Amino acid sequence: MVVSVDKSVHGMPISSSYQFDSLLYVTPRLRGDPQLKKEMAETILTLLPKIPGNVIIFFPSYGYMLECSREWSHDGTMDRIMAVKDVYQEEVGMSTKDFNSIVHQLEQAVFRKGAILMAVCRGKASEGIDFSDAMCRAVIIIGIPFAPYTDLKVKLRRDYLDERLKQQEKLNKRLIKASSRGQDLRSVRMDDLPLASIMNFSSQPYSGSEWYRINAHRAVNQSIGRAIRHNKDYGAILLMDDRYTSNSSIQQLSKWMQPFYRPMQSVSRYRNGIERKMTCRDS
Repeated sequence: MVVSVDKSVHGMPISSSYQFDSLLYVTPRLRGDPQLKKEMAETILTLLPKIPGNVIIFFPSYGYMLECSREWSHDGTMDRIMAVKDVYQEEVGMSTKDFNSIVHQLEQAVFRKGAILMAVCRGKASEGIDFSDAMCRAVIIIGIPFAPYTDLKVKLRRDYLDERLKQQEKLNKRLIKASSRGQDLRSVRMDDLPLASIMNFSSQPYSGSEWYRINAHRAVNQSIGRAIRHNKDYGAILLMDDRYTSNSSIQQLSKWMQPFYRPMQSVSRYRNGIERKMTCRDS
């Protein structure tokens, strides 16, 4: 469904003519299941012919993108996809020169049948690149790009935030107790709470787990932003993971998108909706 909103995206004022198409598609969370990869590919294949211009598919990691690419190539699915649109793929450690070469090919593909860019959240394609208008008429997000849970930097960050939150709670209890006694709050001891002295009391501290979720959804929002770049731009947004149905995930989506997201009732129904709205907008 194409809707009109009066919002601001990335600090840019959006007029009431601003339109986009938001969708949530529910799939199992069995990442290693070949059937899941097949179902995702079939859904994408069903929708592709109805989407003009280019499509960007964001995966949660390079590893999972390569898994899908290998399996789709092995079972012939990739050939079927390439019959509809050309396919390009972001690679690990790709140089800026090589990536710019892909962007140039995507620009040329707009004047043919369009193309697909297989990319990764937090990769080169997800931030700082302007894929406006037909350069990106649809963004498909597969999964939620959580950082590796056991990564040392991730673990240290989670531990730091957990300890900071714990000290904040201790300090709050002391402040409440001092206030009830009529004590000067400036006299409350903090010397045994080493992190308390650097806390920003204007912001609500959060736990390591909360940061972990926020960080993943921030990457999702960055990737979604590739599709909508100005006040007359429009595109389809598909979130392919059942975890996007939870209230916590919905609340982490960009504010401008939250009121308009909805579960997909059927692939064929949405395909027809894409065809109708895209044709209307491009005519």
